[in-house]
Amino acid sequence: DFIGKKEFDDYCEKLDNNIEFFLVKKDGVAQGAGILPYDQHSAYYLWGGSIKKPHIGSMNFLHWKAMMHFKNIGVKKYDFVGVRLSPDKLSKLYGIKRFKTRFGGPTIEGVIWKKTLNKPKHFLFKLAIFIKTKKLPSDIIEKVLNEK
Repeated sequence: DFIGKKEFDDYCEKLDNNIEFFLVKKDGVAQGAGILPYDQHSAYYLWGGSIKKPHIGSMNFLHWKAMMHFKNIGVKKYDFVGVRLSPDKLSKLYGIKRFKTRFGGPTIEGVIWKKTLNKPKHFLFKLAIFIKTKKLPSDIIEKVLNEK
């Protein structure tokens, strides 16, 4: 899920223009995009994606062009910002991991955590989502815990 426009505009403003936007097209049709905040050390593929069936190689091309751009302006590292280390081979997450690791970078184990700051509001939020969707909301932490 992407953040709201105001939150995104505020985010970009705080980055002081240290954000780049990439779009790859084939025959005038957008195949995918990437939004990458960066500093002198790293560029982060924080947001991006592709159409359902992009032209073969189009996303590789987008990332290659982004990597070359950042290299040319002195950024030292291109960070794909995470993959699941052991996703189910039939899952979308497996395809994402396979795509990202083909570029040759290492995968390292990280840490994820969460803390509920206001239990009553958290409960009401989950209840509202359940009433609307008939499903309990889950976040990345719960998804990872359920994978184990």
